[in-house]
Parts: sequence; C-alpha cells; structure tokens
Amino acid sequence: MKILFNTQTYPTFRGKTSHITTEDLKRLIESGKTVREIKAELGIATDTYYKLLRERGISYRMQKEPQNPAGVSKAQIETLLKNGITVPKICEMFQITANAYYKLAERLGVKHPKKALAERAAAITEQQLKKCISDRLSVKQICETLQITPGIYYDLLGKFNIQTAKKASFKHNSSITKEQLQRLIDSGMSYKEILEELQISPDGYNTLISKFGIVSAMKQAKEHISAITKEKLLELIESGKSVKEICMELDIKERTYSRLLDKFGISTQKRETKRKLNAITAKELQELVDNGLSIEEICKNLGIGKWNFYKLLKRLNIQYNYQHHHGEIIIPVERLQAVSTSGRTTKEIADELGISQNTYNEKAKVAKINTVLREAIDRISEISKEEMQEAINSGMTVNEICSKFKITHANYSALIRKYNLVTPQRESTSRISQISKAQILEMKKSGKSVSEICEALNISENSYRRILKAGSANS
Repeated sequence: MKILFNTQTYPTFRGKTSHITTEDLKRLIESGKTVREIKAELGIATDTYYKLLRERGISYRMQKEPQNPAGVSKAQIETLLKNGITVPKICEMFQITANAYYKLAERLGVKHPKKALAERAAAITEQQLKKCISDRLSVKQICETLQITPGIYYDLLGKFNIQTAKKASFKHNSSITKEQLQRLIDSGMSYKEILEELQISPDGYNTLISKFGIVSAMKQAKEHISAITKEKLLELIESGKSVKEICMELDIKERTYSRLLDKFGISTQKRETKRKLNAITAKELQELVDNGLSIEEICKNLGIGKWNFYKLLKRLNIQYNYQHHHGEIIIPVERLQAVSTSGRTTKEIADELGISQNTYNEKAKVAKINTVLREAIDRISEISKEEMQEAINSGMTVNEICSKFKITHANYSALIRKYNLVTPQRESTSRISQISKAQILEMKKSGKSVSEICEALNISENSYRRILKAGSANS
C-alpha cells in the first residue's frame, strides 16, 4: 500500500525519519486515523512515532485514541499482569501507548497489582507486623502471611521503626572495625573464640572478612588445600609414602587428607581394608568362630590379616578361646620366663617354642613377661625428640646414633617417623624427588657432562641414573 502526500511517497517505511514531512504527519493525524494505523502506514515503531511528534512540535492531544484498541478485554489484561508482564510490554503487545493503557485499564476496572499491593501495605498495622516477628516467622513466611513483598516488609520496618534481631545483628556487625578484627586474628585466637569475643555469627564473620579484604588463616588453609591436585596426591600415594609423610609434605592434617581422598574418589589399600572390615558382620564372624576354625583359616575365609582379626573380635565383642581353637599350643609361664631371659633373639626363642614371633610376643605380653621386644619399646620411649635431633644435627651417622642409644636401625626409623624429624637423608630424598628426567635431558642437550649435571643439581651419579631409569619407567 502506498500513501501520496505532496508528491512524497510513503511505502511501508524503512528509511530515515527525515523523509517524513511535518505537514504529511499532521494530515495523517487530522484524518482521524489512530496511532496504530498511522504507525502501520509509515512502517515505524511507537517510540519513533512519538519522537517525531516531539521533534516537530505536534501536540499529543491531536491524536485520536480508540475506546478499546485491538479489542483488549479486562480478563486479558488481568491475566498478563498476574503472570508478571510489565505495562510497557503489554503496550508493545497491543501496540498502544502507556496513556492509552491506563485509560483503558480505568475504563475496564482493572486494578494494577502494584496499586493493590500498595493498598494492602497501607492497611497493615504495626501490631500485625510485630506479632509476625514475635511468632518467629521468617521473612518469607511474614510476606506470605501479610501478602506483601520483601521490599515492602523492610519499608514497613523502617516506617514503624521496628528493630529485628537481624537488623540489630547487622548494626552490631557494622560497628566492628577492620583493626579490631585483624588484632584478634593476629593474636592467635581460634575461629570460635573470635566469634564469641565479637558476638557475631559465622555468616557475620565471613561477611566482615570479605568486606575488609582480610586473608584469615582459615582462608589461607582453604586456598592451600584447593591448590592440591588429584595428580599430585596420586603421585605421593604411589611413591609408597605413609599417610603421615604425605601430610607432612603437603602441609595438611590427616583429616584433610581423608577428605581429599573422598573429593577425588581415590581408593587406597588402607581404605579398601577398612571397607572390607566394616562389611563383616558379627553373625558372619561368630559362625566361623563357632565352627572351630583356626585364626589362619578365619582370616583366609574373610580375606583379612591377623591384626584385623583381633580388631574385629574387639569391635564386634566376640569371645574367642585361643587355647580351645585348633589345638593352640599352651606354654607355661615358667617356660616363657626362662626363654625370655636366655639372651637369645625373638626369632630363636619362637623357633624353639614352635610358634611365630608375634604369638610369642602376644603370650609374653599376656603373661606380663618383659621380652626383648618389650625392652626395646621401653628403651625407645625413653629417648626424647630433642635427644634424637641433637644427635642428627651433630653429624653422627645412623650406625653411631643406634650405637649411642642402643637401638636397631628399625628403631631409629620408627623414632624418625614418630617425631617427624628432618634428617640429611630425608632432605636429600625430598630434593631428589623434585628433579625430573626432562630437566636432566635438557641439561645434557646443553652439552654438560654427567659430573657437571650432578654437581649443578647436587646429586650423586647413582641418583642421576635412578632418575633417568624412573623417568623411563613412568613414560
């Protein structure tokens, strides 16, 4: 369709608005056409149409407004408002102005939700609101009860000057300064002690930490733990290190180590054993015991070790007569006393009695006889951490330390693990573990000899060969 005014042609318009003359725009309006009809003929949007009116100084009142544009019903508008559709969106849908909408809404008797909400809010009394608060209702529950929004709820609190616990808490938290919080953190107070001292909640504490940009020890620990990767943890586990050694290297607690295993879904041998033990019921173990099986046979049936068998007996509260089952050897206390003071080793004594070393130690323990093993344990317990560290720092060899304290190499290793001491060997092992095959190969490419590489990395030629061999195995 084409409209001709003053030799100017207006097809469905898609060009510049400057091509539409003021005279032609006035003639279209004076012709009695509605806004919708004029926009359709000119091919312009509602905003563009009204912008042209403002720019050309044309009065809005010249425009004829239909009584009910697009045949909109009261039910339609109420449904749209109920579904959260805004007035500008409704105007766009029906291609009417905001003024036309409000006139139509008034004519049809449509009450806008915001107006209804404002009327409802104005009707709420201070007593009503205080009762809801005293009934310990949440903000959401109060809003549902009074049929208001959270925004209106907080406006009403201000209007009636009502002090809620949350508001009081916020006011209290706002009074805490950065210096005050930092001083408590630096003093070494625990997290719980700080909460108690400042009379704040965990959420309040976290809000203050974030607000002041304070890096707490807890936050540092969390950042440190979050930086530990699954690959790093698996590497340490596969290296054969103990849980304590892994925790020491990663600078974490054993509880954190356990949580990391859960997080990464890593199953260790110790965990598998624990899972297997937890799956064994008292009924299952009792049946094996009642059938007269030996400890070895029971352990084989359950797929567990002897030590775990004893732990199960204790945990499941099952009685096991060691002398009765499977013809267990009974050794008189006098005999045990005699062999324990013979000066022979535990292995030699166990061989003479026809039992294992563990059985001999267990029987001696029950009979309260001091064995070589017991003496060694007592001797180890007398050596303090300071004495061991002093001996290590003095430059003594392992043999010299063992000779000084009259302990074995195994006892020496046990004490090192127990006290988590730093030895030259441990430092060397830790340093060597950080050197990769790729690093050595890179140095070789630069033309360095084996001795030069060893000197630069502070390692022996044996360590050099082990790193290259280990790297080949891994690749």
